[in-house]
Amino acid sequence: MVFLAVTLGFIAENIRENVSDHRKEMELIRSLVKDLRDDGAIIIDQLKVSKPRLLYSDSLINLVHEDSVVSKKADFIFWS
Repeated sequence: MVFLAVTLGFIAENIRENVSDHRKEMELIRSLVKDLRDDGAIIIDQLKVSKPRLLYSDSLINLVHEDSVVSKKADFIFWS
């Protein structure tokens, strides 16, 4: 009888732990999905900011490779 009570106690504890672990797992998954959405939004915002900078950088590189950088000083200052 004692053996049966102890065995049922272990089984009940195991079931309780599984339920608790499942709740924690679902909470962590929700948190991960939210973090991924937030990160995706941040990346999209950064790409919007980076595109004009990339265009400016390309223009600046083209100016540096030209022979007449000194004569285009105003352009150089504008793009930098």
